[in-house]
Amino acid sequence: MDTASFSDAWGGACLCYVVDSTERDTGKIQEARARLQALAASQPGKPIIVVLSKRDVEAGMNRAEVAREFALEELAEGRFLQVLEVSVLTNSGLDELSDSLKAAAAEWRER
Repeated sequence: MDTASFSDAWGGACLCYVVDSTERDTGKIQEARARLQALAASQPGKPIIVVLSKRDVEAGMNRAEVAREFALEELAEGRFLQVLEVSVLTNSGLDELSDSLKAAAAEWRER
């Protein structure tokens, strides 16, 4: 699980947090959740996009599981937050990711 902060993407800014959807180790999930919460707290109001990678793998977590495990409802208050499923192997979800980055940037510009 990894984090990345994109600045000035399409004229705006957002936090993009990548989650390996196949990782189910409780300790790693707790550590990743703490990192995401700290990152979000350090940049209040900034849009967040959580990207679930490896969604072509059947055993991967879905959006609802990640929302629960990462307590995303708490982070969503007062900001744009979206969870996307992508697979680089099958090229699925990449157009949606691009559209979401643009939407997040537009949301940030309006503030």
